[in-house]
Amino acid sequence: MQRPDMHSNNYKVEVSILELFERFTFSILPCQLELARASIKRQGELWGKSFVFDRPSPFDVRLIYNSPDGPDRAPAVNIGILLSEVEGVEGRKTLFVSSVADGYSSMITCISREIPGTHLTFAVSRPKIRYPGCSFRAIRDGETVRTVYAMLDNSWVFFERGSPLPFEEVDLYSARRKRDRLSVDILSSYIGRLGYGSLKTEFWIRTTAPAQLMATNGFRIGGAQETQIDRSPQ
Repeated sequence: MQRPDMHSNNYKVEVSILELFERFTFSILPCQLELARASIKRQGELWGKSFVFDRPSPFDVRLIYNSPDGPDRAPAVNIGILLSEVEGVEGRKTLFVSSVADGYSSMITCISREIPGTHLTFAVSRPKIRYPGCSFRAIRDGETVRTVYAMLDNSWVFFERGSPLPFEEVDLYSARRKRDRLSVDILSSYIGRLGYGSLKTEFWIRTTAPAQLMATNGFRIGGAQETQIDRSPQ
């Protein structure tokens, strides 16, 4: 597989969502949007995190990532989630983007117990930030069945556990440098093969595409003008 130079113009074209954000995380849920939405609301109620805002929205991740309550703010007190349904070779699935830095892994794990199938989470970062890294995780029935990541802590670490998934190229994990075993361009290729997402900016900012925005009380919607959510929908 030919991989673009991360510091070239090809890198910017192929993975341009990282031109906007230092890190980006999203999940692919194996169900239609209404099922995902209902499961998320139930789980939120169980945790005392009611999603009082639950309305149709443009499909624009800046609503989440440009929020003062977005992934750069920890701990996650006020939470926003953007859902969008996509059609692919395996039918309709739902893209899940949240304001929680790890992609709201606890939510994905819990809803996977009642939504059958493989739930996938992908995370990418710019290569020159303080702690860069790339990862993906597969969850079924509340259990992580596959994890692969390459990240820099004090030194580069590569880790994999579980049986490889059909879209993987495991030969790539033998690269001499650990940082090259799971890179942004490799994940971009994996996502492209799945057919339910992309790392291009234009995929994630489609203001004419339908989505659903869910948020807890107090979450501030990102964008040109911050709006604080402080009441239930009419």
